[in-house]
Amino acid sequence: MRTVFLSEREVEALDRPVRDVELDDGWRDLLARLQERVVRSTGLLHLDDRDLGEIPHYASDGSAPERAKRLLAVFGRVLGPTLGR
Repeated sequence: MRTVFLSEREVEALDRPVRDVELDDGWRDLLARLQERVVRSTGLLHLDDRDLGEIPHYASDGSAPERAKRLLAVFGRVLGPTLGR
């Protein structure tokens, strides 16, 4: 388990609607879980082991570069440029 604090801008990037170009193979489920758990007033978000494995996995999936951009926008500051990998 890892606790992070997202900025207002990072929470906004997390909350953006999923675009059709962002293929769905569990990606929408990851976003829904994270969106459900983030405390918007503080940016507090607890990431479990599953999240910490899926975030870099989806960012490195070359079939959907929009995912990598979005995940870097949300987690690049708190997890680093490799998103914890």
